[in-house]
Amino acid sequence: MCHGIMKPTYKRSDVIMAQTVVSVWIGNTDSEEKLEAYTEPVYSEDGADISAPFLEDFGIDQDDFDEDFFECAMHAAPTDSLAVLLAGCSYDDTVIPAMQAQTGDKLPFPCNAMILLYDFAYTGGIAEKSGFRFLGSTAAETDA
Repeated sequence: MCHGIMKPTYKRSDVIMAQTVVSVWIGNTDSEEKLEAYTEPVYSEDGADISAPFLEDFGIDQDDFDEDFFECAMHAAPTDSLAVLLAGCSYDDTVIPAMQAQTGDKLPFPCNAMILLYDFAYTGGIAEKSGFRFLGSTAAETDA
C-alpha cells in the first residue's frame, strides 16, 4: 500500500489518469444490512474502533488502507458474470476489463455481492471466509 506516494500518470483522451491497484472479493449475502454489518467497523463501549468482521476474516489491518477507497454492493439476484456483478462500481470501465483479463467473465459460483479495496493489493493467504472469496488484485486506471 502506498499512501501519500504519487502514482504514475499518463494521458488518455485528454484526461490525466492514474494507475491504482484494486483488490476484489465476491460472495453472497442475504441483505444489504448484513453486508454493511460485515464490512463496517465495530465500536467498543468506550468508542474505540475495532476492526470490521470482513477485515478480521481476511487478516487485513484497517490501518493498511484508506477507508475512503473501500466499496461494497449487493445485487438483488446472484449472477455468474463478473461484468454484471461489478457493473456500477467505481471505475468499472477499467476495473471490469482488467479483472476479466485475469479471471475471465464467468465467476466460480453465482454471487450477489462484491467488496472492493482500491489502492490496496491483498497478499493474504486467506482465500475464502464467511461466504466471500478473494478473486484477485489488478491494476486499474482512475482519475488523477
